[in-house]
Amino acid sequence: LNPPAPGSFRADGMRHWAVVNMPDRCLYYAFRLGEDGRYTASGTGRQAQPGIHSWVEYGYESDKKSFSYTDVSIEDHEWEEGLPRFKRGKLNLTRPDGGIDRFQLEVVSEPVYMRAGGYADGWNDRLGRGVYRGELLVEGEVWDISHPVKVFDMDGNEIPQMSGGGSYAELSTVYTNLDDPSDTGVGILECVIMTEFEGVKGP
Repeated sequence: LNPPAPGSFRADGMRHWAVVNMPDRCLYYAFRLGEDGRYTASGTGRQAQPGIHSWVEYGYESDKKSFSYTDVSIEDHEWEEGLPRFKRGKLNLTRPDGGIDRFQLEVVSEPVYMRAGGYADGWNDRLGRGVYRGELLVEGEVWDISHPVKVFDMDGNEIPQMSGGGSYAELSTVYTNLDDPSDTGVGILECVIMTEFEGVKGP
């Protein structure tokens, strides 16, 4: 695994990437908050552009139009035991009409770790998250994730994290609209500290 290139989404600071199922819509967003305090877009094909990479899509039966958020800010992020594992925080997303969707984020699961997307080095790459390939082909790993950020195999050997990429783990997270608590959904969130953020250092 190679060190991150300067300006890439793995370069520094802290990154959010999430897909959230809300009552009437699906929300995707990705951004990186650098050590210089600037928010830049993250996600496939959108690295290093100012702001946020996002998309909001309503159900087929809705007459509401899809849109992208125009800006982002965060507040009050908390970390497990001072380690780079997200626990809770607030997220502010600016709509094109100038309004702001304010969410409280609360992690409700143990992390799902990966060193790749399940297909990076082909069949049985041992990098986490296997892919279904048929009834007779099974791919996957068994890891000890009892530590907040360190991962071990079943023989007690530590599995190294991605170089410069933070501790990659996906967390089931509840998103509650602070202005309308009935507008609550659950999503998969990667909240990754690449280097250092608010005094918390990445792996």
